[in-house]
Amino acid sequence: MRQFFRSIADSFRLSAKEMKRTSSLVGVAMLCAVNVVMGQFSIELTPTLKIGFAFLPVGVCGMLYGPVLTGLAGIANDLIKFFLKPSGQFMIGFTLIEGLQGVLYGLFLYRHKVSIPRVFFTRLCITVFLNLCLTPLFLYLYYGQGFIGLVAGRLVKNIIMLPITTAVQFVLLRTISEIPAVKSIRLKNRA
Repeated sequence: MRQFFRSIADSFRLSAKEMKRTSSLVGVAMLCAVNVVMGQFSIELTPTLKIGFAFLPVGVCGMLYGPVLTGLAGIANDLIKFFLKPSGQFMIGFTLIEGLQGVLYGLFLYRHKVSIPRVFFTRLCITVFLNLCLTPLFLYLYYGQGFIGLVAGRLVKNIIMLPITTAVQFVLLRTISEIPAVKSIRLKNRA
């Protein structure tokens, strides 16, 4: 148990050091730009339920730069997307969710070998804690809609999307991790 918490602390410490590297900040900024562009092409099923693939660059950012930079990137992504294409009033809860998503990607993927179980567990945690718990909670608090109804609609979507998002995320992360320039970034992060 002690080793587990030490590993988490090390991830945060090493990821915080990434903020001192110009190359890391530039890489995060480029992934933020990709996230913002991909976020514009989501499919809105209902006003409170949509499908998109803007999570892909966040996963790459988490793999390369860790929980601190990716959490901050998630916050920045949400703010930029809101200012570019506002959909209602600004709600800080959703910004928090984006930041937590980045932190989770960083915790599970930073300095670790990309594997299907690791990517699945990452997506499962994001799905359960963020998509099925926090998002409906904030929607309920902000809009006053029925919490159980919000969870029920999201449950079906997330059960269908979990294997799809896991497969797409795994293929992307595995492919990107094999690029020589990315391998050198990951080797620097392990040192």
